[in-house]
Amino acid sequence: MSDFTDNVTVSKFLHDAVTRDLNDRHSWHGRILRLRRSRLGERKKNLMYPNAPNFLEPIIDDNVRSLTSTENQILWSTRHVAQFIPLDARAAAQKRYAEEAFHNMLTMVLSARAKINALIDRKNQDGMGIAKLVRNHSAYEQVFGTPAAIPDFEVRDILDTIVPTNTRNIQDAKRICDILRFSVDEFKRVGKERGWNNIDQVTRVCKKKAEHNESELDAGAPLMIGVNKAHASEDIILVWEIYYIAKDGQRRVILFCPHAPEFILKHFTWRWPTRFEIKVVQHQGKAVTEVTEIKPPPRRWPHFQMRYEDRNDFYHDVRGVAELLDDHQKAATQYLNLKGIQMDFTAKPMLRTNGPVNTLQNFFWRPGDVLPNGVDFARPPEMSRMLDFSVDLERASSARRVGAPFGSLSSIDRRKEAKTATEVQQEALTSTLLSTDAIARFTEPLSDLFNEMWQMLRHEPVPLPIVTGQDVRMLSEELFSVPFKVTAAANNRNSNPDFILSQLAVLAPYFQNNPFIKVDELTKLAVDQINPALTEVIVVDADEGSTVEQRLSMIEQALGQVAQSQQAANQLLSTMVAEDAFEDANNANRGANVQDQPSPEETFRPQAVAAVS
Repeated sequence: MSDFTDNVTVSKFLHDAVTRDLNDRHSWHGRILRLRRSRLGERKKNLMYPNAPNFLEPIIDDNVRSLTSTENQILWSTRHVAQFIPLDARAAAQKRYAEEAFHNMLTMVLSARAKINALIDRKNQDGMGIAKLVRNHSAYEQVFGTPAAIPDFEVRDILDTIVPTNTRNIQDAKRICDILRFSVDEFKRVGKERGWNNIDQVTRVCKKKAEHNESELDAGAPLMIGVNKAHASEDIILVWEIYYIAKDGQRRVILFCPHAPEFILKHFTWRWPTRFEIKVVQHQGKAVTEVTEIKPPPRRWPHFQMRYEDRNDFYHDVRGVAELLDDHQKAATQYLNLKGIQMDFTAKPMLRTNGPVNTLQNFFWRPGDVLPNGVDFARPPEMSRMLDFSVDLERASSARRVGAPFGSLSSIDRRKEAKTATEVQQEALTSTLLSTDAIARFTEPLSDLFNEMWQMLRHEPVPLPIVTGQDVRMLSEELFSVPFKVTAAANNRNSNPDFILSQLAVLAPYFQNNPFIKVDELTKLAVDQINPALTEVIVVDADEGSTVEQRLSMIEQALGQVAQSQQAANQLLSTMVAEDAFEDANNANRGANVQDQPSPEETFRPQAVAAVS
């Protein structure tokens, strides 16, 4: 049931507003489509002559895939992709269980790695990627056999998410429209599962045949080379899901088909479900149950924008790799096609004749054939030797521009760009810094997404698995009341277990036999990063396993090693002094008669050895 009375007026107003938003972004929409086709290998159609070379140098695609692979590897190099920051003492004690359960939900139940990889790819290609928080009603049951709805996210096509062109932060947008596409059977099934209204009327009116021309209402349709998802072989029903801020300031959601906005599928308020706290108290000697309504906090929009660059905060004003490298790909493609055309003229050069042209009718292009009388080869254009180098130069320049890890030349003229070891290290450092900076920009909104997923679990608790070694148990629902701040682990190195272990490994030489280091606390810290459950099993507390005598013994042992090191240093110094004396004596006797006297080695080496002894 709807919470509002004048649904039709609201739907028609929003229909007109979203249509204006589509028209306002028309140029931006066309640019995104053109750059996507360029990445996917669309070739030019107007050729110089029939069957002329029509190659494409895939600079955009190579750089996007390289950057995506690097960033994805950095993001998933941590033990847990999400890091839980405790906000009180209770949370600190439960931190490791919450992290393990949330990580298992992402990897075992939701298969989040593929979605995050697609999100990074679209961010690098288009300049932004959109993740939308949704409920997953099937994944949990497929794994554990029990029906439950858990938080999930889907990667939205930026052309299918429409916001006003003056929008800055997507969380502050006054309306967000998602274009949804369903087959007729899918529309009926999803509508029944989600409790939509007017399903039969919308099916009859809004069914759009594949052969119909696309209208402005379908402008968000994502085109692909050779495939158009908006023109499938079956009927398609479009649904607009619009998140908007009403006049009273409340956040609401409405769904309708843009071809018939008078039929409202659903209309509801966007807020967290109301929670109730139940307590049993004593009143006049009797146990009384008190029920207190807990007012939910304001709910954010479920959309999160990942940006390739942060030149400003306007939603649409971002550039991706495709736009930055478009000219490089065009230039490299031009060089490649020019080489192919020159090869064509070399393999089949033009002919010059002094007689009638019809003398060439019986001539065949094949080895050993005889040219007709009066016909000879015209001189073909000279093959340029710089074309391969020019293609590689465009590749190297484009890689340096976006920080891809392959910014060196690979052609036969690579010696023209010979680099020192310092230059190679500097390029590698620059590439690493750019990748790290890109991950930092990506993980900020990703942290907001993870935090919102945890908030959904807090409001709608679901048992989650905790897997530690061979131990498997379910997370207690009481833990969802514990306050945490959830962030992406790659953006929080100081609390990342792998980063802490790497720091400890660097400092390990300073810890050995150092009486001023609390070895027991250091061991606890290290084992906690690997598996906190093992700490209590294998690490003994200092009060139980260390006495004053043992610590004094450690100090004596350390001092003994220092004395041994000093003695070795003194012996080395004596040897160096003896060798200097031998060298001076050798220089003093260079003018003597070598035949009448023993060699310097026979004369002075015994004394040097004696001095050492």
